[in-house]
Amino acid sequence: PPCPSESSPVKHVLARWLFPRQATALYRFYLSVDLNPEPFRLPPGERCLVVAPHPDDESIGCGGLLLAHPGQVDVLCLSDGAQGMGGHDLPGTRALRRREFEEAMRVAGVARYRYLGLPDKDLYAHGDAVREAL
Repeated sequence: PPCPSESSPVKHVLARWLFPRQATALYRFYLSVDLNPEPFRLPPGERCLVVAPHPDDESIGCGGLLLAHPGQVDVLCLSDGAQGMGGHDLPGTRALRRREFEEAMRVAGVARYRYLGLPDKDLYAHGDAVREAL
């Protein structure tokens, strides 16, 4: 792939949020990454677990995996996603996020999933519940 120029948007974003030395190191790493990796293939008969901190993270981060391997991928959603509506815990948000998650599982063909519904933004305080679910 072509090498991004010195005026690359990636470099500008990195430089804005990091110290110059860190930004330069991350940008060099970005340039060295193979942007066309081989697709992940889950061998027949094997299973995979996707752990999503919030509802929709499983679809955004692993939607392709879920669709490519129906029946082989299990999903564990940790939080209720209540803060996912612009940082506001709006009435009905928890129920909406759960319905959206369950619909995504249906569309992706995921039969084995679990929705813990732990308080959003407070997963660290519930480490025992997460460990037990795993």
